[in-house]
Amino acid sequence: MSISTSDVQAKITAAVAAMESADYATALRLAIEAQGMQQSIPDARKEGQSYSFAGRADSMAAFIQNIRRLRTAAGGIRTTKITYARPS
Repeated sequence: MSISTSDVQAKITAAVAAMESADYATALRLAIEAQGMQQSIPDARKEGQSYSFAGRADSMAAFIQNIRRLRTAAGGIRTTKITYARPS
C-alpha cells in the first residue's frame, strides 16, 4: 500500500473535524493513524527541493497531546458523595 502526503492530510483533517464536534476518541484514533502514516513516508527530493517529515513528528506528537488534554478536560469535574459514619 502506497501512502501519500494527501492521505496523511486527510486523516489530520478528519481528526480536526472530530475535535470540533467533541468526539475526542475518534480524533485521537485518527491522529495516531496519521502519525503512523506520516512516519512511513520517506523524506524526498524533487527538482532541488527537499521534503522532510522529521520536523513534523514533534508537532504531530503535540497535536495528539492536545487531543488528550481536551478529552480529559471534557470530562469535567466529577463529584463523589462521601458519608461520614462514626465508629460504633
